[in-house]
Amino acid sequence: MVSTPRISNPFYLRTRFTVLLLLASGEMHGYQIIKFLKTIKLGERNPGPSTIYPILHRLEKEGLIESVYEKGEKRKAYRITDKGMAFLKSRIRIAREFMSYFQGILDLVEAKIDSYEPKKADYVRILREAYDSMYKLCERIKGALEEINREISKEKTWRNPGKYINVSSS
Repeated sequence: MVSTPRISNPFYLRTRFTVLLLLASGEMHGYQIIKFLKTIKLGERNPGPSTIYPILHRLEKEGLIESVYEKGEKRKAYRITDKGMAFLKSRIRIAREFMSYFQGILDLVEAKIDSYEPKKADYVRILREAYDSMYKLCERIKGALEEINREISKEKTWRNPGKYINVSSS
């Protein structure tokens, strides 16, 4: 039985997305990417070579980036492909939708908190509404991740199926 791939590690997803964003601005060597990522924070840790190079190889295998050798250089540089740019644009659109949705939730909660005298029942109701909204958002995120995984599964070869993890709710 062949499994459907899943990308569920938030650190991996943030790093992968950031690498594509960096390469959209121009060619970079792996070391340059690592050095740049040390200057920003992608969560609880900074990605090192053991994270970045496998991501670069996977993105290249998926056709989202390509490696190039500059004249006189021994090191590879990476650049985003047209397919990678289209993929990145679609993910940016989805990210903007999620950010807009989160902003709407925050505005709703803030307005309700500002308009009520502090009462336990009101806070419980507000939290319930926020929870319900977050649950709906998580369902949308799950759907988006499944869509991403379907795209990835169309592109990959199954030489090493143990390398991929399933997308399914536990």
